[in-house]
Amino acid sequence: MKLSILCVTKNEPRAKPFLADMCLVAEALGAEFVKVVDGTDVHSGGYLESVLDEAVAMCHGDYVLRLDDDEMIGEDFVDWLSRGEFDSGIYTFPRWNLWGDEKHYIVNDMLYPDLQTRLTAKELAGGRQTIHSGSPFGIGMVMSFPILHYKYLVKSYAERKAIAQIYERIVPGAGFGFYKIYSLPEDCTAIRTEEI
Repeated sequence: MKLSILCVTKNEPRAKPFLADMCLVAEALGAEFVKVVDGTDVHSGGYLESVLDEAVAMCHGDYVLRLDDDEMIGEDFVDWLSRGEFDSGIYTFPRWNLWGDEKHYIVNDMLYPDLQTRLTAKELAGGRQTIHSGSPFGIGMVMSFPILHYKYLVKSYAERKAIAQIYERIVPGAGFGFYKIYSLPEDCTAIRTEEI
């Protein structure tokens, strides 16, 4: 069984440490690392769903683990991947949205456990409906290993608010509804966290 780790990125400077970490993980696992630069390697539609099929086609692994360019996985996750004992074609993981520092993650409703379908057999990995609207194939096996999401640590309040505005234009009610947290300031007392 061969694994591909896929990251679609705009190749911003802030993504470098995350991309470097993914590359090291892939090397340790003997996996393929596929970094796809949105707008360069693939035709950009300005939204990840529009490039995902093309990016997945660049992968040669039997399974594809898709990570965002502001995410990392921990040692337990890597150890599990190294065993290559995949009993399902679809795996879903909790995503811990870090807040304030690298030791705390958000436990507010809608952002916890923030389940993400990210590891799939290659033939199930693409599809325009798999990112922001969920996989058409279901969630498969739900695992306990978290994906660590650094968005709230590496993007400023202004950047997060701009993201919420993009979601709002795409799906009215989504940007300042479901993605309301994107526009909350760093000192917001409504955010509840737990320590890793």
